Amino acid sequence: LEPLSPAHMPVLFPEVFLRFNGGFDVLVGNPPWETVKVETHKWWAQRFPGLLAIPTAARDEAIAEFRISRPDLQTEYESEVATVEGQRLAVQALGYPGLGTGDVDLYEVFAWRMRHALRDHGRLGVVFPRSLLASGGTAKWRQATLEAGELVDVTVLTNTKRWAFDMEARYTIALVVIERSGGRPTFGVAGPFESMDAFAKDGLNPIEVPSTAPSTWSPSSMLPLIPD
Repeated sequence: LEPLSPAHMPVLFPEVFLRFNGGFDVLVGNPPWETVKVETHKWWAQRFPGLLAIPTAARDEAIAEFRISRPDLQTEYESEVATVEGQRLAVQALGYPGLGTGDVDLYEVFAWRMRHALRDHGRLGVVFPRSLLASGGTAKWRQATLEAGELVDVTVLTNTKRWAFDMEARYTIALVVIERSGGRPTFGVAGPFESMDAFAKDGLNPIEVPSTAPSTWSPSSMLPLIPD
C-alpha cells in the first residue's frame, strides 16, 4: 500500500468531517484528466522522442529492442505498471457506479469523490473535460446529480487557440458547479464559448434547463452542446 499513499478524510480533516453535517463547505479544483493505465508506446516515447512518429510495426520493434538494451528502463517500466495497477484496484474498490468497466479515468473518480466529500448544501466548482457531460462512463454520475437536483451550472469552453487553458487547443472544457442535496428544479447551461469576448458577453447569462430534462433526451442523461 505504501506507493499508493492512502489517506482517510476524517483523519486528515477531523474538524470538517467529525462535525454535524460533516463534509466540506466548498471544493474548487481541476483534477487530473488521465487514465489509470500505463500506455506502453507513450511511456517509451517519453524516453525516446520520435517513437510516436514512426509506423506502428517499426515502433513496436524499436520498443522490443529497448526492453533488451535498456534493462534499467524495463525495470522502471515494470515498476510503474505494478504501481498503476494498484491504483486501478484501489479506485475500483471505492465502488462508484460506472467505474471498473473498461479503463478508469481519474476525472471520473474525482467527480464522485469530491461530490461525496461535500456536506449537505456544500458546493463544488470544478474544471472537467466535457466528456463528464456526455460519456457512458459518467452516466450514473449525471443521473445521480440531476435526480437529487444538485447540478447548479454548466459552462462549456472550446479551447480555441488556448484562450482558456494552456493545454490542447482541441479540448472542450466543462466548468461544473453542483450543490450537494440541493433539490434544485433547474440548472444553468452556457456556452460553448470560443473566446474571452464571447464568454464575457454571455457567460453569466445561462439558459435555465429543468433538472428532469436530460433524462428525457437520452437514456444516459447526456447534456448536448447548445450553440445558440
